[in-house]
Amino acid sequence: MEHIIHSVLLAFHNIALVGCAAAPFYNRALVMKRAQYGAKLHFELDKVVEDTLQGNAPYCIVFIITLFITGIGMPFNYYVFHGAFKTLHPVSYAALAVKLTFIFAMVAIMMRIFIGINPRLKALFSRFSSSEKPNETDEKSFFALRAKRKLLCEWCLRFAIVVLIASAFLGFSPSATAHAIKLGVIIETKEPEKAWNAFRFAVSSKRSGHEVKVFLMGEAVECERISHAKYNVSEQLKQFVEAGGTISACGTCLTARNLDGTEACPLSTMRDCVTMVEWADKVVTF
Repeated sequence: MEHIIHSVLLAFHNIALVGCAAAPFYNRALVMKRAQYGAKLHFELDKVVEDTLQGNAPYCIVFIITLFITGIGMPFNYYVFHGAFKTLHPVSYAALAVKLTFIFAMVAIMMRIFIGINPRLKALFSRFSSSEKPNETDEKSFFALRAKRKLLCEWCLRFAIVVLIASAFLGFSPSATAHAIKLGVIIETKEPEKAWNAFRFAVSSKRSGHEVKVFLMGEAVECERISHAKYNVSEQLKQFVEAGGTISACGTCLTARNLDGTEACPLSTMRDCVTMVEWADKVVTF
């Protein structure tokens, strides 16, 4: 189900991305075609141009809204099924920052056009008539505003291209294996060195691009409370959680030791352990 939801969100996200680039490209092409007739009003032609350009505004807004909804939806979809947000490579975080920056820049440009320029153009054009010569001042103002809108559309197109390029780097992960796998790790020891190495393995696997789940059983449910000068188990456990890994602890084993589950190691059942084994491509035991 996770992959189906992700695929649907990704499909709509990509459609919105293309739409965000196509809309200013189409508007620019139409304006360039109109430019061959010069900065003199041709009422019927300019009416078609204005109706078309201003009629595109709702589509642009829909594309941007879809972009935001699906962009937020994909990481939350991952969170729902894994209990943590997916950890990205630094290059992916940089690409995400660039993408968001330019999307917000596009939104600013669109608002400038839709709220600041289009209403003024519409008001000016309402003064023109097909049977009368336009007022020279109004005509100059009309084409000056059109020139501003054209410039803003060109910048919006450039920003949309940057957004498309940045999107391609969101999945960047050179350290990941060619085929990421699902790893289940069962830990049954609270011996400091062994428990420390178990979590080191889990952290390394997560950072290599694999999906990793850890199940603590027996005395290992005390791992979070291990204190050792050389083998800092709790620090490795913390790094695993921060990397997006999930940990479950055997409820019966906790109860036998008069312990409660914690936020990092929530109380689970043997059925949860079976579910993890069924989910995993490989299971490693420490």
